[in-house]
Amino acid sequence: MVQIPGKRTRFVPILIVPLVRKSMDVLVRVRTEMNLVPDNEYFFASDSPHGHLSSYKVLEHCTHEAHLQFPKRVRSTNLRKYMATVTQVSVC
Repeated sequence: MVQIPGKRTRFVPILIVPLVRKSMDVLVRVRTEMNLVPDNEYFFASDSPHGHLSSYKVLEHCTHEAHLQFPKRVRSTNLRKYMATVTQVSVC
């Protein structure tokens, strides 16, 4: 289990299955090969000015590229919560 910062000063627990843990270990190992700043604290680090990937910006870009009729429906809070729940259930 990993705890990540949530809203306000609360933490959100996330269960990690062994297969996901192996993938996470690979990401940590290749950080140096990707020329990331060593003191970047973000797990999904990038060389962007913010130092990390913004999931909302990535989703916004993908919905724009897909030329969806209602892209905001894909980016809604309820859909993101649903996707997170389904992903957790299907991985376990």
